Amino acid sequence: MSTPHQTNYRAPVKNAGGMRLLVRADAGPSVGTGHVMRSLALGQAWKRLGGSVAFAIGELPSGLIARVASEDFDVYRLQNDCCDSKDANQTAAIAESLSAKWIALDGYRFDDAYQATLAQSECRLLVLDDYQHANHENADLIVNQNAYADAQRYRETSQARILAGPSFALLRSEFNANEFDHADPGISNSSKHIVKQARRILVTFGGEDADNWTLKTLEVLSNLNRKQLIVDCVVGACYQHGPELELFKKTANLSLRIHRNVDHMSALMHRVDVAISAGGSTCYELARCGVPTIVASIADNQIPVALALSQQGVMVSLDEFTGTGRHNISDPMKRLSKTIRRLLNDYETRKTMSELGIKLVDGQGGRRIVSQMASMLCSFRSARNDDAELLWRWRNDPEVRSVSFNQDVIPLESHRNWLARRLDDTETTIWIAEDQSGQPVGQVRFELTADNQTGVISVILDQAIRGRGLGKHLISQACWAFFNSSSAQQIMAQIKPGNIASERAFRHAGFVSIEPVIVDGKIANQYVLVRSDAALEMREEEKVIAGEQFKRSA
Repeated sequence: MSTPHQTNYRAPVKNAGGMRLLVRADAGPSVGTGHVMRSLALGQAWKRLGGSVAFAIGELPSGLIARVASEDFDVYRLQNDCCDSKDANQTAAIAESLSAKWIALDGYRFDDAYQATLAQSECRLLVLDDYQHANHENADLIVNQNAYADAQRYRETSQARILAGPSFALLRSEFNANEFDHADPGISNSSKHIVKQARRILVTFGGEDADNWTLKTLEVLSNLNRKQLIVDCVVGACYQHGPELELFKKTANLSLRIHRNVDHMSALMHRVDVAISAGGSTCYELARCGVPTIVASIADNQIPVALALSQQGVMVSLDEFTGTGRHNISDPMKRLSKTIRRLLNDYETRKTMSELGIKLVDGQGGRRIVSQMASMLCSFRSARNDDAELLWRWRNDPEVRSVSFNQDVIPLESHRNWLARRLDDTETTIWIAEDQSGQPVGQVRFELTADNQTGVISVILDQAIRGRGLGKHLISQACWAFFNSSSAQQIMAQIKPGNIASERAFRHAGFVSIEPVIVDGKIANQYVLVRSDAALEMREEEKVIAGEQFKRSA
């Protein structure tokens, strides 16, 4: 196997710290650029978590390579990008040189043989999938962000953890109103202003648009004879019909603006009243922005997207769907003309579509995915006496003491004695969470009440991983494991008032607020997770309670 140092595809490493993610995204004239653009969102979310990102890619337009590099991601140019064994070996070599924790694949040509090669590395393997293009037997995590995604189908061929549905839609940071400081200010979690008479239209058909749906659509809009229409047309890096488009613009019966290689689509989407789009990932961006959209399936793999979003009332499809499947329209441009005329005038329909879209896609998909990825790098083991100094440092951390009911600094010898007693106490359980390299990242402690029906939980995270959203996943995993190793019927968390981060983490894990109590003479907010509720609240992908994800050691 060759190494990156023997080749010429390696860029200087800019991001030296944090957990490393290597993204292998497929692109090219016959594939388009959608996989790369979607993977950008994954990289942004991973970087936000505190990790570093590298992309392994082949021949791409210079503008798209610059777009990847602009995120401060390292770019590795593959000598062979045919998605074959040589490609897989080269990608594995890059991952090894980076000591990457994860490899993420986005593309339909990464078959089971390709994945099997990567599985021989020490990395975890994430596959971004849309229509089960392989069995994914070697994947650790499968993400299908689509509205039609069915997690159960993957379980027939893969043991991977599965994240399915639009709650895991990968949208770039510009579409996220909560998590990122540079989100477009027009992005809202509630609603988009819908005008009575729509005038502004967005036309976008992806990075290549080989059949030039862009020009055909613009001709339809021009023939509507509505001179007040303002059309923003976005073409990608691989679009080959630029001269035709510029020629059409000179005679168009509308106000037309052409945008190439747009960096901030959210700004355009925020301004428009209606969109006409291909049936790819852009649909989820438009839904997030609340833009009423007409969808055209310009490739077979886009048909399920158009069908699902049409059935849910989020968008209008140019295709017709019956009980026997898709019915191709003999004259799609005629149908487009009728559909756009109707939608421009139908305020109520556009308002409903907008509301349903925002409800369907909340922009938090990237955060959810990378939190799962990070949690899968952690395992639990039982605490030992030789953990005393580690637990003592965590306990005396100033930030930990500030949210503790007892804020005194504990002497080391006192802590050693305390730990020895706790380890001998059958009603106390102390687990150490470790990352994939075996480094301790936190502790979870349960203390059973006298009736053995309630376990009182305490959690401390190492300073290095705080603020990354990992606490809620460690809590979820530990609670599920505790319920399966004890007879307790509920788990109680007692939190000092003002500790908002802890309250948020426990709520995410399914805990509900109950009456406060007094702890050590101070008021404590209480949250409880009942065993029966836990079975409902815990997502299937979070039930990592056995095997390599949960270790019990002496």
